[in-house]
Amino acid sequence: MTDSQNRKNNKKSPSEEEDAAELLRAHLDAFDPPVKDLDISTQPTRIKTKSKKKAQHFELDLHGQTVAEAKLSCDQLFSTVTPGTQASVKIITGKGRHSGKDGPTLISGIYIYVSTKYKKNIVSIDSPPAEDRLNGLPLRGFFDLKFKA
Repeated sequence: MTDSQNRKNNKKSPSEEEDAAELLRAHLDAFDPPVKDLDISTQPTRIKTKSKKKAQHFELDLHGQTVAEAKLSCDQLFSTVTPGTQASVKIITGKGRHSGKDGPTLISGIYIYVSTKYKKNIVSIDSPPAEDRLNGLPLRGFFDLKFKA
């Protein structure tokens, strides 16, 4: 049999394709927990800390998180900064290469969230990483800031 004959014999009926699509939707829905039910302690947020006497250095990698999950991770990080100290923070969002049809949302959403919510505590912050783009993607997938607790 040729490849074209195999394809003709293996074609599924429209009802079989609809059943398969429904099964896939049900499977995806079962493994997509609503944000309100997420327990941040079980999320694989990677935070690296280097601590000196008065300065703290943090790196927060948000790859693979939704905007809502990333906001929780940022809140968790900023709550760990020792009061009275200044911290250097690098927030890695990624460029958004693996984002869906709407394109990168984490990079802009987290920058706006952090710069708005923690405005009083920010000593300095990089320009928005999504500002400079090449072929629709940001040139860098991170931003640095200095934070005073």
